[in-house]
Amino acid sequence: MKRLSIGLACVSAFSLPALAEFPPELHEAAPICAPLMENTGLIETGYGSTIADIENGCRLEAIYAGLGLYQRLRIDRLDIIASDFESALIGQRPFEAARISIKGARVSPDFGYPLQSYITEMQVRPFDLDLDYRWDAETGDLEIARLHAEGRVIGAWDFSARLTGVPDLGLARTGAAPADFGLESLTLSFAERELVLGYILPLVLNTLPYDQDPAPHIETGIAAFVEAIENAPEANISSDSKAALIDLISRFPKLDGALGTFEISGLDEPLPVEALFIESADDFAAFLAASRLSLDPAP
Repeated sequence: MKRLSIGLACVSAFSLPALAEFPPELHEAAPICAPLMENTGLIETGYGSTIADIENGCRLEAIYAGLGLYQRLRIDRLDIIASDFESALIGQRPFEAARISIKGARVSPDFGYPLQSYITEMQVRPFDLDLDYRWDAETGDLEIARLHAEGRVIGAWDFSARLTGVPDLGLARTGAAPADFGLESLTLSFAERELVLGYILPLVLNTLPYDQDPAPHIETGIAAFVEAIENAPEANISSDSKAALIDLISRFPKLDGALGTFEISGLDEPLPVEALFIESADDFAAFLAASRLSLDPAP
């Protein structure tokens, strides 16, 4: 879910073959925006869809967006505003500065049967997402001023970060440019509701043996992560932050109501972004050894 949301928020950074043509009336209503968004291959229109050209951007309503049939969102409204809106999409490169707003997004996989997809869509609580960022194409410096996500199920999450060496993602996808960028700083504030229970836990469970009780495996995993925290250098993470992080992990997956703010940075140089994709206790230990981390639990 997290990677899907990030991918959709950065919809402008990708260019894929078109999946389906927009109807003629949408091209007539938005002669600039419609062909550009159609060519991304990420947008699907349907009953009630509208598209409008707005200053330096595009507004789409009642559309689907995603990277495939099962990685798809139904979106009530999507606004994309960027000073280089047309040139970036024509050149198949990321926007250099953009504000992207998603309102009323619901997970809506396409099962091939419209009624089944609609029922699934209506059973999912919507969320909103807002992204404001700047990217310097020459230096590769990326500043995410604000990435805010909020919904009745996921709670409220605010994210900001500074990264270095971020390439043109279109070139990186083809291998023409390296994707070895680094993280200078990251701040994540959260008010958790059911994001972990509803979305992250299923991803964890899918990695476990299907014919065994998952509880012992989860308990063993929690113990391994706690040990990694206890062994982390205090120069990298204070004793107070260790205690707060251990408390958080020990409650997994029942984190409803958890509040706090993470701050992460590299030690003497930017932290490789790959270090943030943690899939095991060993990965977590390596991450703690290579970064400075603090967790301030909200009162």
